[in-house]
Amino acid sequence: ESPGEAAMGFLACAGYTLVGAGPPAAIFYEFIVSSPFVLLVSLASAFFWVTVLLANSVVWRSLSWMTHQGQTEALRVLPLISFFATEELLRPM
Repeated sequence: ESPGEAAMGFLACAGYTLVGAGPPAAIFYEFIVSSPFVLLVSLASAFFWVTVLLANSVVWRSLSWMTHQGQTEALRVLPLISFFATEELLRPM
């Protein structure tokens, strides 16, 4: 492998990253960072979403364990229902 190929790989990676992350970063900088209140609300909502995802991963693991123990395959849809139900029930908080 020549040094030019390694540099080309790095440049391609950097270019793809900028193309993929550039527009969201611009929107974040333009609209969210300009207002401290909006920044705090967006960070709080992101934390809330991750917390709900973590809580529902416990449900997912327990139900996936049950399906591996010979239970019905219909239980695979229950974690998805649980995720959306939990998120919608806790939304008014």
